[in-house]
Amino acid sequence: MIKFFRHIRKSLLMENKTGSSGHVSRSGKYFKYAIGEIILVVIGILIALNINNWNTIRLDKLEGEVIKQNILEEFTENQLLLNTSNQLTQSAFDASFSLIKLTGSETSDLSQHNLDSLFNYSLMAEDYHPTINSLDDILQSGRMKLLNNDELKNTLQSWQAEMEQLKSYKSSQTSWQNNFYLPYLMERMSYIQMDLYNNKSWARQSKIETDYYPMFQDIKLENLLDNNLYLLEYLIDRMDSLKKIQKRIIELTSTNQ
Repeated sequence: MIKFFRHIRKSLLMENKTGSSGHVSRSGKYFKYAIGEIILVVIGILIALNINNWNTIRLDKLEGEVIKQNILEEFTENQLLLNTSNQLTQSAFDASFSLIKLTGSETSDLSQHNLDSLFNYSLMAEDYHPTINSLDDILQSGRMKLLNNDELKNTLQSWQAEMEQLKSYKSSQTSWQNNFYLPYLMERMSYIQMDLYNNKSWARQSKIETDYYPMFQDIKLENLLDNNLYLLEYLIDRMDSLKKIQKRIIELTSTNQ
């Protein structure tokens, strides 16, 4: 292309040298030469702009692919973390459900169950702490547009909103547990025995016997377990919803969509 423009310029110069000698003719030749020079400059600028624009698009696309890969790796790990949190929260729900079915039971029925273990697991609702370094980076730097995928961008925003709901509700559940459920248990049963199921070095059978029968005849315990089930069920629902969103993020970042 450059050789072609040089050929045009050379032709104009040669034509100027070999043309007629008249003043008007020479002025016309110079004018044609000047126009040719302007055209060549304009074309060169346009070509340079197009090359620069193409290179920018190419670099943005490459950076977008790197961002997608980082998000893919991050949310693949987050899905594993969420599965663990979900399973522990489900275990807490199952333990609470087993306990509430025992309220009002006789001592003979209660003795057939490991109540220390059930109470321990009823407290084990797990918080979810995802890694969001890549997501924070693209949000703070304004590089979300480089993803060039509206569904992915919308799904990431949905994830943020769902995550905020989960964090808010988990905070409320933890606060309720610490202020109501745990204080009730603390006055009526042995924590050191429950810690046998947490593999704590100081855990042992307490020398102070726990009488579970009065607890399971207490309407307050039944109400506490009922509320615990209500809170845990909502947490599980939120985690299930979040799991679906994360699965879609993984799908969108692992393809060329």
